[in-house]
Amino acid sequence: MVVFSPLCGHRVMQVISTIALTPNLQSMVQYDFNVGSFAQFGDPWMIPRMDHRTQRTDYRNMSHLAIRQHLDAENFTEDFVLVDAYTEQSHAIWWVTATEESEFMTDLVTGLGVPPVTYPGENFTLWQSHILTQDFAYEYEGISSGGGSMDEIIPRFDFNVPYDPHDPQDPPYTNGQNYSSKEEALYLTIAPYIHATFAEVIYTNDPNITG
Repeated sequence: MVVFSPLCGHRVMQVISTIALTPNLQSMVQYDFNVGSFAQFGDPWMIPRMDHRTQRTDYRNMSHLAIRQHLDAENFTEDFVLVDAYTEQSHAIWWVTATEESEFMTDLVTGLGVPPVTYPGENFTLWQSHILTQDFAYEYEGISSGGGSMDEIIPRFDFNVPYDPHDPQDPPYTNGQNYSSKEEALYLTIAPYIHATFAEVIYTNDPNITG
């Protein structure tokens, strides 16, 4: 028997919604997070936080950038995921990165001679990825632990083409992994050795062997 356990405990990710979060939609988002976090095999890697911020009605008429700036003003500067009108149909969310990371990515591509597309009234470029909800936990942990950068999971991203923060990124990014397969889950969980994720594998018949 194999038990999957996160090295750093549960990571909690804030969920923001630009639509009314119905019970069915909330359950679907929770289910997709659970699948991508290997909850069926042990402790989930990531837990979505759906609280008073998630249900704020004033966010329903805001752009992703305006929500990012509003949260920054409230001293919430972390990444968050955003549920929109297409989530229920697409099973995808937006990963909205921290302002600091957006500025880093903008400086990076500008230094390469391909600055992002800019829009009037926007004082910085928001970097975000439209990604299948089930893929989010794995991709987030890989990137945040040094295994890559957001450009790798933005649909159709090309360093030779200016990044457009208003691109609908449809269809959303997917890595094609099967999180319901125990064999696939085992591979993804030991992937720190080759892809810098954060999980450990505990073989219950030998507690001295960990990853």
